[in-house]
Amino acid sequence: MKRNPLQKTGLALLVCIAMFACLLAGVPARAEDMPKETESVNTVQVSTVDEFLAAIAPNTEIVLAPGEYNLTQAAGYGRTGGKYYHWESTFDGCELVITDTANLTINGVEPDQVTISTEPRYSNVLRFDYTPNLKIQNITLGHTKEQGSCVGGVLYVESGSNVEIQNTRLYGCGVRGIDLRSCQNVRVSCSDVYECSMGCVYVEGSSNVLFENSKFYDCQLYGGVFEIYSSYDIAVINSEVYGNYSDFGYCSLVNSDGPGIYLGGLDVHGNQFNWVFQGSGKPVTVENCRFDYVNNAWAENVMPVDIDGKELTAGDLTFMKMRTVTWEPAGRPDVPQVEVSEDGKIHVTNVDEFLAAIAPDTTIYLEPGEYNLTQAIGYSALGGAYYHWENTYDGYELVIRGANNLTIEAADPETVSIVTEPRYANVLRFVNMNNLCLKNIKVGHTLEPGACSGGVLMLEYLNDSSIENCKLYGCGTVGIEAVSCSSLNVADTEIYECSSGGAWFYRCTNVRMDGCDIHDIDGMELYADYFCYDVLVDGNPISQDESGF
Repeated sequence: MKRNPLQKTGLALLVCIAMFACLLAGVPARAEDMPKETESVNTVQVSTVDEFLAAIAPNTEIVLAPGEYNLTQAAGYGRTGGKYYHWESTFDGCELVITDTANLTINGVEPDQVTISTEPRYSNVLRFDYTPNLKIQNITLGHTKEQGSCVGGVLYVESGSNVEIQNTRLYGCGVRGIDLRSCQNVRVSCSDVYECSMGCVYVEGSSNVLFENSKFYDCQLYGGVFEIYSSYDIAVINSEVYGNYSDFGYCSLVNSDGPGIYLGGLDVHGNQFNWVFQGSGKPVTVENCRFDYVNNAWAENVMPVDIDGKELTAGDLTFMKMRTVTWEPAGRPDVPQVEVSEDGKIHVTNVDEFLAAIAPDTTIYLEPGEYNLTQAIGYSALGGAYYHWENTYDGYELVIRGANNLTIEAADPETVSIVTEPRYANVLRFVNMNNLCLKNIKVGHTLEPGACSGGVLMLEYLNDSSIENCKLYGCGTVGIEAVSCSSLNVADTEIYECSSGGAWFYRCTNVRMDGCDIHDIDGMELYADYFCYDVLVDGNPISQDESGF
């Protein structure tokens, strides 16, 4: 599909303001978010790719002389790493991964004089893992200019905090210019993202992220220019978005699913969108933007709102005037404070207290009532230290992970239930835990018309865990699905009305089911795959007929 020709903005005032802001880019807009450095910074001047790699370390500013730093031409490419970086194999080469480098700055002379590039199309150009206080400025990042499309991105940051990207140019053929995963306190200013093959920006599981005084243009889309999932306090302000297009359809300015997303002071023109606003989550807040959009389909599902939370109409968006804006993060919604009672348990009365209580070495006691996960304040947004929300086709699944020695109990499963609404989500999913105990609770999907594709309990990589006197019901596909679990005990539990099976086990060892009542099940009540060992039901192995062998 041929792109629309770019349109001139004629926005001299905006350009001047943006240029002035860029001149001040060395001063963080939110300095209170940036921790003070407690160690001296070592400045290293480099002029070759090998010198650049050798200089990677915490508390270091790397100043790059003009030139192109092709990572693929490093002497130890793909073989020899360093203390703070390694090479990770991809389909057609290797990717540079920089880790554990607190207070690292990578600084070029000018963005059009210094380029860091890589050749393999399946690799990100630069990837940073666990890098607090990272700063990248005055450089260009991208894949080498060759025929063919890319599967890797340009800049990928995971578990970063207090990240600044300034005066930087990020170009395709990388799938996205900036990819942020589980990051906090990120500021991207006075930068360009262009000619990427699947969009400009991807943000997931992150908070307090600001894009300002930047340009996002000429990118092919396979979703949104900005794709923002399970995140909170994400803003794009005082920037220009133009010339983005799609050969696939289903593209938009922003595709998002959570609350706390703000667009302000944007000039959006010359793009090819199916919708401007896409996603099934909370509405985006829009203020002082200008759109040249003429298609009547402004939103796929949810229309945006103004700063007072009032839904905007097509007329509001069409005639909205562009103005320069400021933004401050609102902060995550208040999380209930929970305390341990005299009996050593945390007593909870609603779903938000339940989520707040999830932690290792904890017993959560649910008082009578229904705990609907879909009604949680932070549903679909950021989770907590030991849980997150995972996107499914029609909603979100609660994933509890790493909370060893966690007990979730009630007095009677007839009076306490944990439920969820999306049909494609498991009700509760537990991952990588030891000593989990579920006791005297009822778990299932809300009783609504329609079949489910998600199960009730999904257990993955659990050790020494138990399910006691619980009620697990459909329309979930399977009551208990366990993968790579050991020493799992299920006792006196009723599993009923599930659409595919009762209890299925994959690669599990030392499993005991005793005194359970499995009834009204479509499909196989019990299943254990070939890789299971020592799986007994009331003292007997699962028979071949029951397991489907």
